[in-house]
Amino acid sequence: MTQVKVQPASNVTLVVDRSAQGPTGPAGTNGAPGPTGPTGATGQGLQLQGTVATPADLPATGTPGEAYYVTSTGSVYIWSN
Repeated sequence: MTQVKVQPASNVTLVVDRSAQGPTGPAGTNGAPGPTGPTGATGQGLQLQGTVATPADLPATGTPGEAYYVTSTGSVYIWSN
């Protein structure tokens, strides 16, 4: 390490010559778990309304929480708004 002393109100430009980066060191140990956070609000849930063959068969409108299983995709579609 080199120590540089700079007088107040001096104009100094410090140039650091970097060599090639060395290898990555070993990973450190994990810290202790943090405290448990507060309990969140209860979600709206969902109500499974039925099964349709394709996404094109889903109803045009719905109420948040209503869900349909689409057999062609294996997905559940849920109305969010």
